Amino acid sequence: MAACINYDYEKDYILEALMNDKMLQAKKLRKKSFDLRKTTKAQEGIMNAAKKRIERIREKEMSD
Repeated sequence: MAACINYDYEKDYILEALMNDKMLQAKKLRKKSFDLRKTTKAQEGIMNAAKKRIERIREKEMSD
């Protein structure tokens, strides 16, 4: 009853909400960094494929 009078129960809800928010933000950061790595690898693959295509085109031009 004293907790209701002193609003201690509200403090617990606020603390819990803050902790949940921090945990959610930490998960988002981990997910974001993973996505960035994945995108970077995909971009590297695309760039390597483009370089190979350009080399093939140059070889064909040289041989003609």
